[in-house]
Amino acid sequence: MRPRSARPPLVSALVVLLAAGCAGVEFRAAKPEERQVLAQVLAPLLIARYGAAGTPECHVAIAVADAPDFNAWAAPNGDGPCDLGVAATAPAVNELAPRVLQTLLAHELAHVWSKHALGSARQTAITGRRSGTLYSANAQFNPDEEAEADALAARILTAAYGGGNAGCMTTADLYEGAAKDRRHWIAWLSRHPFPERRVEAIVKACLAAQSGTP
Repeated sequence: MRPRSARPPLVSALVVLLAAGCAGVEFRAAKPEERQVLAQVLAPLLIARYGAAGTPECHVAIAVADAPDFNAWAAPNGDGPCDLGVAATAPAVNELAPRVLQTLLAHELAHVWSKHALGSARQTAITGRRSGTLYSANAQFNPDEEAEADALAARILTAAYGGGNAGCMTTADLYEGAAKDRRHWIAWLSRHPFPERRVEAIVKACLAAQSGTP
């Protein structure tokens, strides 16, 4: 993976993309230590998705938001199949356990890989992509899209952990934790369904992914 955050113009473009879709959130280039954390948790996800041979072609722009809670975003950031933009809040990067941050990013990337941003309800915003409109970042996806993203994230995380469900089941832990203590998840929960309603489904998705069930 070649993080584009090392190149200021590309980071600036990502910041514009994200800011356009996330009202009230200010993004900046990741600090070296933040970029290292994000690169480490993203690398296994990209390898699971594109294969070890495909990840060198990935261009990932990384940004960070100095917001008070845990949140993350992902979006297409170019014309290539592995041109991605990824952002997270500073508390998510610096305070969440790496595996928890990884599952959070896996879910957001799963929306991109499932092409939910291209749904008919959002079709009118696609024309703004090149001029800096992130047409899906702050949208609340419908329940079917959320379930599809959870299922794809489960498969990606399972593959990233060699077929085991240690990484995938962290998603269930994440949702349980957010349900018990919402204080640090208010912004993320504002665009996602109630997490306690998703735990059982994600456990089933993890077990299905581990067994190879479609």
